[in-house]
Amino acid sequence: MSVVVSDEWLMERLENAPDQTVVVDTRFDLTDPDAGRKAYLQGHIPQAVYLDLDKDLSEKAAKHGGSHPLPDMEMFAAKIGNIGIDHHTTVVVYDQQNDMFAARLWWLLQYAGHEDVHLLDGGIEQWVEAGRDVTTEIPALEAKEFKPNIREEDAVDINEVKEKLQNRSATLIDSRSRER
Repeated sequence: MSVVVSDEWLMERLENAPDQTVVVDTRFDLTDPDAGRKAYLQGHIPQAVYLDLDKDLSEKAAKHGGSHPLPDMEMFAAKIGNIGIDHHTTVVVYDQQNDMFAARLWWLLQYAGHEDVHLLDGGIEQWVEAGRDVTTEIPALEAKEFKPNIREEDAVDINEVKEKLQNRSATLIDSRSRER
């Protein structure tokens, strides 16, 4: 199964296995932190829940730098469980204009050991362009227990990055926009 799924695939999934699927809207605007939640409330994919970059997918900035460090994984696991995700749940994540926020949640779930996480190709724009419905209804999801199985090898800390740069055993690629 591909990491990237189509709007058609998601629609079939929502029709045939809604109790085994959680859709997550991660729209966010770095210049207007409330914009993503407002967009969600104005219309989202049916059954989608909203997770916020600052409040749900990041820890507060600390002394090491970086404006969106990884969240505390125990807190993250509790939030994920509260929106109905366990290791048996299929998760589909989307954002707007194929932005970076859906990819962040996809990676966080992979890092936490979840195996069945997908990105919606084209995000909400493709969903709407395909003529699919959006809703303002907030779904009521049943909380589940999500026990993280952290893949420690998938992340490094700042000291390891500095060491690898110093001994030239790695290349650091900064994929942020030039302004950042």
